[in-house]
Amino acid sequence: EAGIIGGFEDADDGYGFKMTVPYVTLNGYHDFSNGLYVGLGLGIALPKTELAGDFYPQNRTKRESSLIGAWMFGWSNRLSEDMVLDLRYRLAVFDGTTHSRVLNSGDLFKNEIGMVLDNSISVGLRYEF
Repeated sequence: EAGIIGGFEDADDGYGFKMTVPYVTLNGYHDFSNGLYVGLGLGIALPKTELAGDFYPQNRTKRESSLIGAWMFGWSNRLSEDMVLDLRYRLAVFDGTTHSRVLNSGDLFKNEIGMVLDNSISVGLRYEF
């Protein structure tokens, strides 16, 4: 699975922060006979933070890599021989970035993002061949 978790933004006192997280996971699933399934995933996340504000001229973006783990459960229903309706809940966990910059005043601005939990619900159609 590949995707982007994202687009968290915040601004306070003239300083802005934005985070996007592309990720890739390898998932395994166990299907039950009633359409329910559970799954686990493991992969890599690449959290990227962008800072905006009154900093010395320097790189205002930072990207790090982190392991990402995911737990999924869902339900699928066959609509036809080839089409399947899929409803899924996923909980993913990964570490964020630590981003430090020096303000024009000489003060240190530090932004630390620890463990991030991402909850998502998806609805989709799957074509099987």
